[in-house]
Amino acid sequence: MVGLNPKINNLMQGFDSVKYEIIWILDSNVRIDAGCLGRSVAALQNPGVGLVHHIPVIYKADSLGSHLEWSFMNSVHARLYVVINWLRLDSCIVGKSLVFWKRDLLSAANFASTTFGWPKKHVNYVGRAKEGGPGLAYYGQFLAEDNFIGMSILRSGLKHCLTNDVAIQFVGSSMSTKEFFIRRMRWIRTRMFAVPLATIVEPITESTVNGLLGAYGFDKLFGISPFLFVPIHFALWLASDYLISTTMDPDSPGFSFDAWCLREITAIPLYVYSIFGSTVDWRGTIYQLNWDGTIGNGKTRSLIGDKDFANNTSALHQIPVSQF
Repeated sequence: MVGLNPKINNLMQGFDSVKYEIIWILDSNVRIDAGCLGRSVAALQNPGVGLVHHIPVIYKADSLGSHLEWSFMNSVHARLYVVINWLRLDSCIVGKSLVFWKRDLLSAANFASTTFGWPKKHVNYVGRAKEGGPGLAYYGQFLAEDNFIGMSILRSGLKHCLTNDVAIQFVGSSMSTKEFFIRRMRWIRTRMFAVPLATIVEPITESTVNGLLGAYGFDKLFGISPFLFVPIHFALWLASDYLISTTMDPDSPGFSFDAWCLREITAIPLYVYSIFGSTVDWRGTIYQLNWDGTIGNGKTRSLIGDKDFANNTSALHQIPVSQF
């Protein structure tokens, strides 16, 4: 074990034994299309690119909880994911599928722990100096390891590249409504302690807050009644989410209007609940979140929900450049 993050611990044996230049971290419950790896390696070899990643999408939702996840990931999350990466506002990645040079990760981890002044807690660095530094082990102190990998590579002077490929997850009926809300709470709370400024402004990206602000502004500036603005606003928002989500999953059995409404209505109450807390439950362990982004160990207990991810592991693939 190199830290408290179980995903990083799972990947370390592979990371330490790789002999080729390019590494691909791919979660075991993710499917990618043929040719994805070739396109990713080609993108990685462009000047200044240090990380290639793929937008996560949800396929084949069959239960209310799965439809909630489908509605969130394929519309709200997908929209922000693409916009933030297109505008290059900051690092915005989900670690379902990441391709990078090993040397760049070693350099970024060294940069983060020295020049950038990020913390070095709960991490076992023993025997890693000869490998060029802590490397992947450095991120074992964070719960949001993908976010910190992305930020450190970006701040070391390299760019991210989002290809047209997607990281597909089939949820079926595996996620209950309770499990969906538990996951969303964990994501919000983890972001709050990792990137607080981005989390503070997050509510304005939701349809309800955006609609209320828009209704007030259009009333004051143009004299348009909120009773006219609000229904038009939500109709356009719904149409936008429908187009985005069905584009992300063109083979979907159907857009769930009920799930969409429930997610929109509960988004702000869930956000408020999530930011007032400092612990998260992940795979049966309760972790304490620290304001520097690190985690402290909590008590282990039986896994509650998140069955879709309970048996999920990540595979680390090494890729010789000579293959491409």
